[in-house]
Amino acid sequence: MKANDRKYRWRGAPSRVTPARGGAVLVIALMCLLLAGVFAVSMVQHALRQRKQVLRDEWQMQAVWLADSAIDRAASQIRVDDEYAGEVWRPGAGATPASDGDEANGVLGRVEIRVEYETGDDEVRLARVQAMADVPDDPEERARVRREVTLELTSGEP
Repeated sequence: MKANDRKYRWRGAPSRVTPARGGAVLVIALMCLLLAGVFAVSMVQHALRQRKQVLRDEWQMQAVWLADSAIDRAASQIRVDDEYAGEVWRPGAGATPASDGDEANGVLGRVEIRVEYETGDDEVRLARVQAMADVPDDPEERARVRREVTLELTSGEP
């Protein structure tokens, strides 16, 4: 036998994965990746829904505070002006009110205040105050709170 005629055989550990089994392992691996992807997408969607709900809850709470503050604001205005009929109030986030209802200027929302005067029993003057707060000032996505109170104006008050 010549040296060139020798057939060399590799005598390592034989492979336990046959070509048919290798395809099955690949399919299982791809299915696991697909399930992991679906789970990840589902978790991201859930997180986004949670974030939106938290934002809406925040808007609702701010609208409650603004409506209550609007009632107090109207009571103060009635003490100063006995013909106060209401206003559209756009409160700012800072110490000074923002101008003209622009969210970029820090406006929290929009509050509509209406006052109607009536004469009750014994010539007592009544002021029915209605406040409707929208946070933010958006026609579609907003939290809206309405408050209504009747104030009895004594003779010492206008």
